[in-house]
Amino acid sequence: SRSAPSNRGSIEPLWSGIESSLVLTSMQNSKVKYVKTLHQKRGRDKSGQVLLEGHRLVCDALEAALAAPEPSSTAPRAAQGGLQLPSLVMVSERALGDGVPEGMRLESLLRRLPGSAVVAASEEVLKVVATTDTPQQVVAVVDRPQLAWPSFAGGSGRRGRSGSAIESESEGSDGQDGTAAERGGHRASAAGRCPLYLICDGVSDPGNMGTLVRSAGATGVEGIVLVGGCADPFNPKALRSAMGATLRLPIMQVNTGSRPRWWEACWKECRSTPLTWRA
Repeated sequence: SRSAPSNRGSIEPLWSGIESSLVLTSMQNSKVKYVKTLHQKRGRDKSGQVLLEGHRLVCDALEAALAAPEPSSTAPRAAQGGLQLPSLVMVSERALGDGVPEGMRLESLLRRLPGSAVVAASEEVLKVVATTDTPQQVVAVVDRPQLAWPSFAGGSGRRGRSGSAIESESEGSDGQDGTAAERGGHRASAAGRCPLYLICDGVSDPGNMGTLVRSAGATGVEGIVLVGGCADPFNPKALRSAMGATLRLPIMQVNTGSRPRWWEACWKECRSTPLTWRA
């Protein structure tokens, strides 16, 4: 990064007191290199982080994280699951202000973040770290949400974590009970209906994957199971297509041939429940 007083413009008020005169311009900067690794699944899996792009997705994620309750004194927020505050937001001056759709919304949210998490960058840098041809000049790096997978009344009472690969009834479970289980399979079973889940088998196109996740979020689906060679739902293209639903739904990868206990419980419960068609 280097000093660039002439590039401040309307960015000055936002960065006042947090190195407002520094604008990141170097493509060799370590932050730039790190964000680029999140373009690939390998980098996302290694870091446990994902890249959000554009005003709507970034703003929705910021609002959800800022509205989340503070972590308890016995466990950090990350251990309790849910969306975390971003570790990095990279934004150019062109993304802010009242002349940009949602620019004021973004600026007001960025003011609530720690100064160390927000980096003012040049438009050229944003073009490099974004995956779209015409980026909206704002990206954010967040931890992949660790949302609890609802258990079933006939199952083990355990919950897997979103995004985990389940190979047996003992793997991918944290052995906790709580409101998430009650909100999912336990309450659904008491109500006499089979919980609604989306099973994706071999959905290889990221755009289609994102569309399915978005539709699932809009129709009351309580979790998503990926079977076979599915596209990564945290692929940047899939995240954009899902319009934020990926960050709210538990998603589980099930290796072909495995039959974890929760799956057997679901199958048994659904077979004993009258089918209800949903249009």
